[in-house]
Amino acid sequence: MSPITHRVGLAADNALEFEVVTTDGRHLTASATENSDLYWALSGGGPGNYDVVLSLTTKAYADGPTAGATLAFINTDPDKYWKAIGAFQSRLLALDEIHGFATSWGLDNRAFSVDVATLPNGTQSDLTDAYRQIAESPQFPVKRISGNSVSVYRQRIYRDLTRNAVLPAWKDALYTMSVGVQISPDLSSAELAVVQQQVNKWQDLFRPLRPGGGAYVSEATFDNPNWKEDYFGRNYDRLLEIKMKYDPNFALWQHISVGADAYWKVTEAGRLCRVP
Repeated sequence: MSPITHRVGLAADNALEFEVVTTDGRHLTASATENSDLYWALSGGGPGNYDVVLSLTTKAYADGPTAGATLAFINTDPDKYWKAIGAFQSRLLALDEIHGFATSWGLDNRAFSVDVATLPNGTQSDLTDAYRQIAESPQFPVKRISGNSVSVYRQRIYRDLTRNAVLPAWKDALYTMSVGVQISPDLSSAELAVVQQQVNKWQDLFRPLRPGGGAYVSEATFDNPNWKEDYFGRNYDRLLEIKMKYDPNFALWQHISVGADAYWKVTEAGRLCRVP
C-alpha cells in the first residue's frame, strides 16, 4: 500500500511471476500460466507461508511529478472539532472520484491532520461517534487514529476479484484505518495483553458499520480472534487447500497465517506442538 495504490493497485495486483523453492526442495516458477494456484496464493494470500520465495517479477510504471498538500486543525471546541472530522469523512467520497487521489490522515483528541471510507448503509455520525469513543477513552490517554485513503476499487484496478488472493474487502473499501497506543517499553506481557484486548474491542466498534469488512494483516493486533475472517475472508478455504498441497507438513508457520491452527498449537510455554 502506498500513495500510488489508488492509481496502479496493490503490490499483489502487479505481481507477474514468483521463483520459489518448496519445503520438499522443488524449484518452481509460479505465474498465471504455471503453477497458477500457487501464484494466486502468493499474490495477496498472507505471510510467507506456502514456500520460500527467491525472486519476484513485477510490473513497473513510468515515474512522474506528484502534487502534494497538507491540512491540519486543532480541537478548541469539541463539538465543532468532531463535526469537522465528520465532514472530512463525507468529503472523502467525493475526493475518491479523482482517479489516483490518495490521503494519509490521523487524529486524536487534540488535533486532526491530513499528511498526504465507503461506508455502505452507514452514516457519517456512525464513524465519528466510534472515533470519538476511542479518542476520548481515559484508559489510554495517548493514542492516535490513522487512516490511508488509497482505494483499489475493482472498477478502478481490476474487475475480476478472483485473479489473486487479496482480501476481497480491499476492493470495496474507501480507506484502511488503524489505532496506535503509546505504551511503556517496560510493559510486561500481561499488561501488553490488556492493551491488545482493548484495541480489539475498539476494532469491534466498526464491525457493525462494515459487515464483511476486514483488516490489514501487517498492521493488525497480535491476538485478533477473528483473524481468518478479517485477514483472508472467503479466500481462506482455498488458501488452506493450496497450503496443504505445497507444504503438507506445515513446515512454514506463523501464528495468523493460513493453516496456523490446522497442524500446530502453541503451548503455554510458547512451544509448538502438533494438533492431535
